[in-house]
Amino acid sequence: MGLVLRIVGGFWILYLARPVFGLVREVLFQGLNVHFDLSDFLHVAMLTGGIGLLCLREWGRWILLLGCAAAVGPSLLQLRFSPHLIRPLVFYSLFIVILALPRSRSATRK
Repeated sequence: MGLVLRIVGGFWILYLARPVFGLVREVLFQGLNVHFDLSDFLHVAMLTGGIGLLCLREWGRWILLLGCAAAVGPSLLQLRFSPHLIRPLVFYSLFIVILALPRSRSATRK
């Protein structure tokens, strides 16, 4: 299970590296006048969780679990399942299931 969790952590690092480094580049060029959206904070937190999960840390698993739940939450609250909402719902729910398994908890607790 440790290998699966490291693959998931690596995936999140690769998936979120471009948006986060784009945000860092904007901050470096424009200063703190950049508008931060809630999704920007979510991306930074989930990138941090991916790094933690790559090292098999419990806090990394929790950050990714809560980040995926935060990404799925608004879709579930609307209760309108159109085709463009189903794909992200399934995508994030897959990671929620993997990270919530008892074996993943035991793999990160050493």
